[in-house]
Amino acid sequence: MRKPEIAWPLGLFLAARLFLSLLGCVLWFIGRVPTTSDPIARPYFDVFPVVKGASGILLGVWQRFDAIHYVRIATGGYSALDLFAFLPLYPLLVRLVGMLFGGNMLLGAIIVSNVACLFLLVVLHNSITDDDLGLDVAGRSLIYLVTFPTAFFLFAPYTESLFMLLCVIALREARCERWVLASLAAFAAALTRLAGVTLVLVLAVEMLRSVNWDPRRLGARSTLALFPAIGLSGLFAWHWWSQIPSMTELQRMFWGRFPALPWQGIVLTLQRIFSGRAMPVEYLDIVAILLMLGLGVIVVKRLPLHYSVFFWTNLLFNLFQVRTGQPLSGQARFCLTLFPAFVVLAQLGRSPWWNRMIFYPFLSLWIFWAGQFLIWGWVG
Repeated sequence: MRKPEIAWPLGLFLAARLFLSLLGCVLWFIGRVPTTSDPIARPYFDVFPVVKGASGILLGVWQRFDAIHYVRIATGGYSALDLFAFLPLYPLLVRLVGMLFGGNMLLGAIIVSNVACLFLLVVLHNSITDDDLGLDVAGRSLIYLVTFPTAFFLFAPYTESLFMLLCVIALREARCERWVLASLAAFAAALTRLAGVTLVLVLAVEMLRSVNWDPRRLGARSTLALFPAIGLSGLFAWHWWSQIPSMTELQRMFWGRFPALPWQGIVLTLQRIFSGRAMPVEYLDIVAILLMLGLGVIVVKRLPLHYSVFFWTNLLFNLFQVRTGQPLSGQARFCLTLFPAFVVLAQLGRSPWWNRMIFYPFLSLWIFWAGQFLIWGWVG
């Protein structure tokens, strides 16, 4: 077995983590980080704001938006109706880690996300090289991933890093035909984010590939592909038994999200841009989506089948919704999890010209949008 490559992912993780912490410190000391709550612009939902001293500088600057909801769940469980829209695995891990640090759930959330991010970079780097895509491609893939404009969410108290780690593990284990491990990782991913249910199709395709596309040879192992759907079905059954509204209804009630055809969010956003009504973040959303649609074509042409299935099922799953007032809300963040896109970008980046065209805009926008998030600006 090839020795896992750790030095490069670790170095990249530490560099990005250090820079984001320094960015938070600079914004804090120049007075750009708000230290007072506001029920509309800066709602803390009765969670104690961490805004003073070293804790405020290093931890409190990440206490934003969904991170607050995960801390609410880790602290008091599903104590309010809006919290049922968030899946349980991440806040459960946050609670377990937070209890080790005296009940500091915000610190626990940051630790869970950052540890998951580090493992993600290590596992993804080795998965790319195991698929014979090249050591140089693996290295550049990580650079482009970590500097993607919304990649700071990998280090924030959000589910992105944990979800991506579980997805990469599921794909790697499926590729190696270790079906139990693959299904368990997929099961965990589905309990982290709803998009994890798309791994059912990824596992099914890999199982069929392993038997030369003859479904009669699958046998009982085919049931393992259903683990992500089984996990979510159990969760939804509990919601139904407890008379909790459906996920669709919760999203409509609290976030103004509605089911839609995949192209509707794109069309509505373009209409808002051409009419001059779009917010700055909507430009980020539409550019990210259009970029991913283009890269998705290259993914199909250049990468192994399991990359393509994962990419397109996740992209389409995320696009089957719109939000009132910001049709593509959150899509730039959701695009971060489409890691095959960064592999094809890394292939293009073999050319120094392409590398500069990708890296410099990514890095500039990463710094800008990370700063916006730290000062309570809405990014996604």
